[in-house]
Amino acid sequence: MYKLYYAPRSASMGVRVILDEIGAPYELLETSIMKGEQRPPEQMKINPNGWIPVLLCDSGTMYECAAITIYLCDRHSESRLAPMINESTRALYLQTLVYFSNSVQNAFQLTYYPDRFANSPQRRARCATAWQPSTTGDLVGNRPADRPQGMGTG
Repeated sequence: MYKLYYAPRSASMGVRVILDEIGAPYELLETSIMKGEQRPPEQMKINPNGWIPVLLCDSGTMYECAAITIYLCDRHSESRLAPMINESTRALYLQTLVYFSNSVQNAFQLTYYPDRFANSPQRRARCATAWQPSTTGDLVGNRPADRPQGMGTG
C-alpha cells in the first residue's frame, strides 16, 4: 500500500488523483504547506525541505511530483494514464509533464505564495503578478493532434 504525505491545495493533489485513477490502495498522511508550521518528523527525514508530495511505497520513498507521476504511471501501466515507453507520444508526455512541474508549478507558487519568496510587500506584489497564464495556454494548447493521453484534442 502507498502512503502519501498530502495537503489540500498543493501539488500532492495531482498524485492523489493518479492514485485514485490507478485504483491502488493508499493512505493519506496529512501535513502542512504553511510557512512556519511544523511538518511530521518522518516527512522531514525523507525530504528535509519539507515539500510535498512525498510517496512511500514498498520499493522506497520519493518526492517531486513529476517523478512520482512517472513512477506511478509506469508501475501501473495497465491504467493507461501515460504513453508506454516505446510509444511515439512518450517524448511529448515527458516534455509537457516536466514543463508543468518546473515552470507552471513554480509560477503558481510565486502567484499564490509570494511570501515564501519575498520579504517585503513590494517584492511580494511583483512575485504575484509575474506569471502570465496565457503563455502557458499558448505553449501547451497548440500542440499537434498526436498529444499524449489526457492532454485534450486541441
